[in-house]
Amino acid sequence: AQKIAVPISSYGVWDRGGGVDDYSDPKADFVMGIEVSATWAEVQSKGPGIFDFSQFQEVLNTAAKYHKIVKISINVGPNSPLWLYDNGVPLVKVISKKPEKHDKKFGNYPYYINENHKKYFFELIKQFSIFLRSQPKEKFDCIAFVQVKTGATGDEEPYKGEPADEKFAIAKKDWEEYRIAVFELYKKYFNDVSDRQIVLTFNNVDPVKHTVAYNWVMNTIDPKIGFGIKGGAYNRG
Repeated sequence: AQKIAVPISSYGVWDRGGGVDDYSDPKADFVMGIEVSATWAEVQSKGPGIFDFSQFQEVLNTAAKYHKIVKISINVGPNSPLWLYDNGVPLVKVISKKPEKHDKKFGNYPYYINENHKKYFFELIKQFSIFLRSQPKEKFDCIAFVQVKTGATGDEEPYKGEPADEKFAIAKKDWEEYRIAVFELYKKYFNDVSDRQIVLTFNNVDPVKHTVAYNWVMNTIDPKIGFGIKGGAYNRG
């Protein structure tokens, strides 16, 4: 059977990750969903072609055991593996707007629109889908949705600041095209499949500020599958 959008049963209190130590505790019964997000560097720490999705597996195991649902994503951009830069992907250094906050945590960025970067990232998306869609039914059914992340921290911008070398600046039009290419891949591997579709959720698809992304999501995702849009900080709490 096809997975039809996100059911009303998904609405409620969620743990953004690590907030509940013990889901067997009756005090945690009110928590219905768990968020799990690993970095690309963690998933592919050992190099091209080697994938470790164990962080996701652990949370799916917990969710199935305690009847929870899960939001899943992979952080990319500055959270990419360092081996990329030994495999044809230019390393971009950024002059941060908030150096005290960003410099240590987000020191290295890939040049996203480089063809080698796209090759490795697009393969990650494919393998991520295979891993999730190969779960046994009781664990697959715990997957509420996967968030599509293309830029820094899921905020959907390429850099937290400006590239020190201007040649690595990415024009708005080029960034929009890149985002849509990533959207297309997620759609292909998570939606455009004969069974076990997984609902996708998106960030920064504002109809005014991000018109291209907004129009793509609204006009391309199959309404029978549906999609989600991540809200800002003011609707969390």
